[in-house]
Amino acid sequence: MAFYFYFLNHNEKESIHQKEPDLLNIFNIEIAGKEGQLPYLRLRVQNMGVGLNTLAKKRGCLFYERAEQERELLFYGRLVSVAENPEGETVELLLVAESPTHDQDLQALTQTLQQSPLWDPLFVSKEHLNDPSEVLETRAEHFYWCRTTNKVSLSSLFWGRQSLKVGSDFYKDSLDIKLCAAPLEGVRVILKASWLQKYQGVSDVTSLLRARFPGGLVNSLTGEDLAAKWWRTGEHLGRSGYWVDHSELKEITPPRTGVLNLYPAYSVKVWASPHDPYTKNVKAPKEVRFKRKWFHAKLILGWKYRQKRSEYVELFLPHHVQELGVPLSAVRTLRIPLQGANFMDESTPWRSGIYYTAGFHVVYGEKIYRCVEGHRAALSFDGYEKDFWEEVGALPDLEPFRARASFFTTARGHQAIAHALEIAKAHLAASARAVEIKFSAPFDALSGITCDHDVTLIDPRLPEGQAQGKVVSYRLVADGGKGIFRADVVLACAVGKGPQMPMNQDVEEVKNPMIYKGESPSKELKSPSGLAFKAVYDQGPTRGLLNPQGMSAIDLVEEIHIAGDPDTQNLHLLEHQYPKRHHLLSCLREKKTEIFMRLKDLRTKGSLKHRIHLNVLSTWTAPAQVHLG
Repeated sequence: MAFYFYFLNHNEKESIHQKEPDLLNIFNIEIAGKEGQLPYLRLRVQNMGVGLNTLAKKRGCLFYERAEQERELLFYGRLVSVAENPEGETVELLLVAESPTHDQDLQALTQTLQQSPLWDPLFVSKEHLNDPSEVLETRAEHFYWCRTTNKVSLSSLFWGRQSLKVGSDFYKDSLDIKLCAAPLEGVRVILKASWLQKYQGVSDVTSLLRARFPGGLVNSLTGEDLAAKWWRTGEHLGRSGYWVDHSELKEITPPRTGVLNLYPAYSVKVWASPHDPYTKNVKAPKEVRFKRKWFHAKLILGWKYRQKRSEYVELFLPHHVQELGVPLSAVRTLRIPLQGANFMDESTPWRSGIYYTAGFHVVYGEKIYRCVEGHRAALSFDGYEKDFWEEVGALPDLEPFRARASFFTTARGHQAIAHALEIAKAHLAASARAVEIKFSAPFDALSGITCDHDVTLIDPRLPEGQAQGKVVSYRLVADGGKGIFRADVVLACAVGKGPQMPMNQDVEEVKNPMIYKGESPSKELKSPSGLAFKAVYDQGPTRGLLNPQGMSAIDLVEEIHIAGDPDTQNLHLLEHQYPKRHHLLSCLREKKTEIFMRLKDLRTKGSLKHRIHLNVLSTWTAPAQVHLG
């Protein structure tokens, strides 16, 4: 057994196996890895007489050679510290398995995962859209960095890409098994969407007004007064949310209809007193008529609706686990607000300093761009940075979405519900690994162990003689002075009831979860990984305007009342003609034509809250990696 360590320049990776290195004397070695973290190498070597600054751009390689076998690369990484005593014979080096392109590799993987159906930008604030940890919220996975290639990938909580079976080749007295925190009984998610429902429209109410007048046209015996009081374009109708978008009132000569006299030009004949100011130079009572004015009218109202809304969906995903002999942990409650006031906006804004991969889409200046070449973004988009992007179109119009009275009852809302179920499942998965197994083995038996391995450990002391688990940490130690050459491994084992083999991790992309059977949306939907739930299309709100974009004038005008219409004016004249009254004009003014219109109340009513209960049809279980019952 022999170890070899030497430094390379960062661009010499290809020659690791070909290079004949300047070898350093090694006194002890520790290689360690932990789930979701960069592996590290700590070793004590002969004093090289140089400091960290000299070696800053170097990368270290550690090889292991068994008897009569080729050298095995154990570690390749970046030097991060040199703990040295200038007068000492040895120094301690610390290296991490970090690629020179670590940040951009992680960002590239993140952006690839953001194209998956397991990603939903509505669950992430704009400032955290480029945070790699956000893509793990719905995944039973961690980031994994290979200690020999420094490449980053995802590794499951339950299985690795590589599997080991360990039986007789481990130290029997090192076996330690314990029950950690009990699994969750289930996860309750309270999903909240808050937005300002808003819509602005125009409605022509002319036909409704005309229908209230005799003859179907606006007319009056007090036409001058009616014209003076008619609405003016631009006029606001109090604080009601209405205004006059367009208004006309023009006097016309109506068509003649012969004996039908549908559009009479004058009032009925009435007797006027000789002293009536309306009659001049008359010494005896006289029959008179008043001019009846007819108008071409046009009245179009503009209106806007603003209403704060909050909508909640509550769901519960139960956990199916083995009988452990101890109570399960309490139900975990997740309160998740969808991000942003206008939560329909799913755009990712361009940011400087971010590494973008080819094909990724961003928004800048109200336009959508696609990255044509991977690069790290410059400080400004408007310079040479633009050469890396191709414009693909303008931002979609979000106004129709903002007019909705409900979000979760829409197709996009069901997508968000499915995403919340996936988050709940990820929490159950993390809690399902309730058993921890520790063991140690000879160094050479497990020299290649990583956090992307699952291990089947065989021993009669284990339940049913064996257990399977995912490596959550390991430590390889070689110390010639103390005679220690050991591998320490910690496994996490799930106590579910599922199959003891990797389940299909693939998910199908469902751009629109509404599945139509005939002409009706499906009542049962599934999340990307197959969790079934009842659709909530029929659980919409009942308060406020539910469909403002579909409202017409007849929906907005609740009542139109005409006081003093021409028929009423004629009757009033007949009742008060001479000899009862001596001033017919003042009598007519008592019955001026006035229009009273009552409109639907559009004023904001605080914040309208609506709650939806989701019926989850699935339970979820982890694999049975160890049998306790």
